[in-house]
Amino acid sequence: MQTVEHLLSALCALGVSDVLVEVTGPEIPLMDGSAARFADALESAGIVFTPDPAVEAIVVRRTSGSA
Repeated sequence: MQTVEHLLSALCALGVSDVLVEVTGPEIPLMDGSAARFADALESAGIVFTPDPAVEAIVVRRTSGSA
């Protein structure tokens, strides 16, 4: 799958860490080229926040090129 960046950005911005995405085409739609329409759709659908998420955040402390 390609062009997932805008969907992932919207999920991250909204604090969504557990989601099932079903795509019927070859890739995620590009739409207007931003995460805004994805965020609007997610908020309209409803987001359920859990008090104790089952997933811990992953912190990247260095890139592959750093020492």
